[in-house]
Amino acid sequence: MEIKDNIFDTKYLVDMFEKLNHADFRANNLANRSTWPLGLAGATHRIFSCNIFHRFTRHLIKHNIDFSLVEMYIKMYEHLEKVFKLKQPTVLHSINVNLQFKEMDGTWHKDNGPKGILFMVGEEGDGGEFIIKKDNKEEKVSFKNGRVIYFDPTIEHKGLAFKDAYKPRYTVQFLFSEEAI
Repeated sequence: MEIKDNIFDTKYLVDMFEKLNHADFRANNLANRSTWPLGLAGATHRIFSCNIFHRFTRHLIKHNIDFSLVEMYIKMYEHLEKVFKLKQPTVLHSINVNLQFKEMDGTWHKDNGPKGILFMVGEEGDGGEFIIKKDNKEEKVSFKNGRVIYFDPTIEHKGLAFKDAYKPRYTVQFLFSEEAI
């Protein structure tokens, strides 16, 4: 896991936060689903999500109707490729924005990697940690506006909501691979 702070302009973060406050979110982020193909059973948590970009196949891609969000996060991803010196070419698989409020803690889960970057944006508050569990040891990363975490999403992890009522916790997750598809 690698953590980077202070790589984005404050105005950029403020504008992004405001944009997210007006984005369309749905309560469709389910972890640890146990049935197929719809995954309607066994979920251990349900939080709000806004899908920005999803690659189904090499040529079949779905993106958010608000193309300004797509453009903003694709450009951010391209910048983060340089920040983390990612082996080229990378293939972006998905971009999702998660939204949690008080008492909407995530549960332990693994994502379909193979690689991931988590970006935190918004007002800071009490709680909001990102926790990763490796070899039965927990490593906590506090929420900080603009913080970026490069991590292995196939390792168990979870995000905790803020303890403050009505304070949104936004995280943006980029899933990608470092080889051609």
